[in-house]
Amino acid sequence: MPAMRFMTLPLLRLLPSLLLPLLALSPFTAAAVPQAGIDTAPASSCTPDPYSCPDWMPSQAQIRSAVADYFCALADRGLIAPKLPGPVVAESSQVTCAALAREPGSNFVCGGEIRFINPDGRSDAEAFSPTLHHDEAGRIAFYEGDGDGGNEIWHAPAPRERSRYCAGRPTLR
Repeated sequence: MPAMRFMTLPLLRLLPSLLLPLLALSPFTAAAVPQAGIDTAPASSCTPDPYSCPDWMPSQAQIRSAVADYFCALADRGLIAPKLPGPVVAESSQVTCAALAREPGSNFVCGGEIRFINPDGRSDAEAFSPTLHHDEAGRIAFYEGDGDGGNEIWHAPAPRERSRYCAGRPTLR
């Protein structure tokens, strides 16, 4: 899991109120379906309010897709050890996000749950709440910590269709 960055005191005071909607979320509202079944409507990834949800925030579909790509990439890179053997399908729950600043290009935080699903229907779920931003190419990148010399390390994952671990198709019931 990516390391948390130190935030200023005002942001620390703001985060609990921004993340409260996570408690009301039902992580999964439908049975496991392949990636093509994810809602592609431009539903917002955050609760509209003047500070935490500026116009540049990604949609639910964009965030959910990026999160699934990222966790498949983590498994491929050996940085997480999912409990289920591959091949699996990765799905993200609905997410709640909040911008850490209003300016375009600012970091934002999203929370939800990722689920890995085997073809036989077994699944494993993990909660997530990474810090993200749009990279120079416009892709959603995940903060992974600070490298040598204090440089921030960001990772924009490849699409999970290229993943060795997330190559499965679940059996729909």
